[in-house]
Amino acid sequence: MGNGGVSMKIEIDMRVKVIGQDITGIVVEDYGNKVVIIDDHAETYDDRLEFKVSDLEEVEEVEGVNDEKL
Repeated sequence: MGNGGVSMKIEIDMRVKVIGQDITGIVVEDYGNKVVIIDDHAETYDDRLEFKVSDLEEVEEVEGVNDEKL
């Protein structure tokens, strides 16, 4: 259950990490309990992924990531 049931405010432009996975990115769309992120390490132009907010945690920086992609 992601963050243990603790409600977390995820906002557009926030850098997040998927709990238990090595997926990180910037939130670009917000649908309430789900958000879309641009995957920091996508290898194709199809770099948008959708996740439940409860599966995400905020992170400050990701080594080797350049935000110019936005």
